[in-house]
Amino acid sequence: MKIPTDVLHVVKVLSGRGYQAWIVGGSIRDLIIGRPVSDYDVATNALPQNVMDLFKRTVPTGLKHGTVTVLTKSTSVEVTTFRLDGVYSDSRRPDSVTFSASIEDDLARRDFTINGIAYDPTDGRMVDPYGGREDIAAKTIRTIGNPVDRFTEDGLRPYRACRLAAQLGFVIDPGTFDAIPGCLDRAAKVSAERVREEFIKIIQSETPSTGIELLRTCGLLGLFLPELLAGFGVKQNKYHKYDIYFHNLHACDAIPSADYRIRLAALFHDIGKYYAKKEVEEDGRHSARPDGDGALVPALRPDAAGRGASGHDGPVRNLRTTDDR
Repeated sequence: MKIPTDVLHVVKVLSGRGYQAWIVGGSIRDLIIGRPVSDYDVATNALPQNVMDLFKRTVPTGLKHGTVTVLTKSTSVEVTTFRLDGVYSDSRRPDSVTFSASIEDDLARRDFTINGIAYDPTDGRMVDPYGGREDIAAKTIRTIGNPVDRFTEDGLRPYRACRLAAQLGFVIDPGTFDAIPGCLDRAAKVSAERVREEFIKIIQSETPSTGIELLRTCGLLGLFLPELLAGFGVKQNKYHKYDIYFHNLHACDAIPSADYRIRLAALFHDIGKYYAKKEVEEDGRHSARPDGDGALVPALRPDAAGRGASGHDGPVRNLRTTDDR
């Protein structure tokens, strides 16, 4: 595996002082797949203070959880002490951690088998106790251990499963996917900022509809984007092949640019139709089309005093939908 020089330097400094140093997580997964790697994480049995003593430029980004960021000439490398996680009461981070001397302990706490691989670039050794390489070959997303346990610990992990499947072109193992609906209460506690990050990565994937459909079928989409979900199964007029929901998804897929802002514009371009629809009969069938007030979602409609959702005075632009033909 071709590891950047600065990352190798961090590993060699640690190993040169007698510590274990393994490259772990998504970087190893992407190297095996052949995808570009954006950042590298190193796991070690060195304690955070040991790491800060060994390197001139460090940032104590997460000492409570054993993480120190080492600043090199061209990049930054997160170095984290092997650990076992305690209870996740906030569905985000463990309340406490216990430092360990074992890379196997550290891999056991991770989310998916494809992220549970460790590589030592000094001698080429690889540790893969959960069959991550086999799942990469099979293009499968599978949790390490019981999926309910993994999703209960961190409510973002179900979103990550859908995002990884969309990004990598993988499928989610049925046992893993079927566990998500029972963990929606945990997923609902995740901050909007963290959900947004995963959703934008789905929008930037080759076929965004793949990830969005996974979000819908497991129940996650309704937690943060019910306005999009509302169009599912709502037929349009005779000029449309798809219902409102799939019409928006296909429009998003059709955008050649990976600029998430343009793709979001396509995804949301007819999102208001459901809220302004009226039932009409065309050629013997019922369908939905915008009414005369325009397709505004409820939050954008002006109130009786002419104020918009923000409460500020002033006119609110009436965004009408058109029938795409």
